[in-house]
Amino acid sequence: MVPKSLIESFVKVWNEQSLFHKVQEHTINSGWCYHFALLMKKVYRNKATLYSSCDHAWVKIGHKYYDSKNPEGVNLKSSISMCCCGLKCSGEILSKAELVKFWRHRGRSGPVKHSVINKAYALYKKVSENVVAK
Repeated sequence: MVPKSLIESFVKVWNEQSLFHKVQEHTINSGWCYHFALLMKKVYRNKATLYSSCDHAWVKIGHKYYDSKNPEGVNLKSSISMCCCGLKCSGEILSKAELVKFWRHRGRSGPVKHSVINKAYALYKKVSENVVAK
């Protein structure tokens, strides 16, 4: 459900836009999960529900939960939640605005960078259209 090209688009755009805090595919969940969750929300729109615990963000689409390390999705929310602080451990549903506010000072990669999300979305759409056209 999470195409590899979406992950690749995020990594490419983030690294082009950031002088510091470079990301790799396998490190998205270690400081960039909330950016990636917002990107998935942008792609899947009302099909995706944003979730966050105190130290991880992900989406639910249909009956499965997704993040960059679980592109096929998992059935149990507890399989994806990485909370260790005792707060919001099961994860809570958040609106886009709530997620942005919650992660403003918590994320290793800084406040949400909407320009990166928008550019990654545009690149993903372009790549997807090129694949379909071939």
